[in-house]
Amino acid sequence: MRRPLVSAAFVLMIGVLSQSTPAANAAGQHENPLANLSFVCEGGNESAGHDYYFNTKVASVERIDYRFPQRGVVFEFGGATEGKLTPNWSFETLSDVSEDRIMLYERVSLRTESQNKHVYRTYEIYRQSGNVYMVLYDGVNGARDWTYKTTRPCGTKKGNKIVQPSARKYWSTTMMR
Repeated sequence: MRRPLVSAAFVLMIGVLSQSTPAANAAGQHENPLANLSFVCEGGNESAGHDYYFNTKVASVERIDYRFPQRGVVFEFGGATEGKLTPNWSFETLSDVSEDRIMLYERVSLRTESQNKHVYRTYEIYRQSGNVYMVLYDGVNGARDWTYKTTRPCGTKKGNKIVQPSARKYWSTTMMR
């Protein structure tokens, strides 16, 4: 007697796995795990100390650049996006969504008669233990071939500090005897 090719245990395992992973939309992409959030990520030397501002929606992310506060760099999931920031500055973006993070690839370009300048960045944004973090990659190929990589905390802006929701835990400086 021949054994069935698909065992009951295999079918059960596939059923459990399909329930534990987030559903993908009709285009095969995962839903944005950070949808409908506005947050600020700490800036550093690469941004002249200016923080990174993000507004997320279900199908897109907008990054507000400190140099162009009236016009955001837009990332639309599932496709490439182009836009103008000023008459000489423009952007091109790609983005990807996985189960627990979003990847944002951008090229911001300055084009004039006397110069051509391109800034390539990749932002990997994820949530861990209720807090949002951004991994910043600088370089032509972003997360694959970067020249600079750093992780920055994200949250809401209170004065000149970035506060994370679960960052209300403090180390005690007194010791018990």
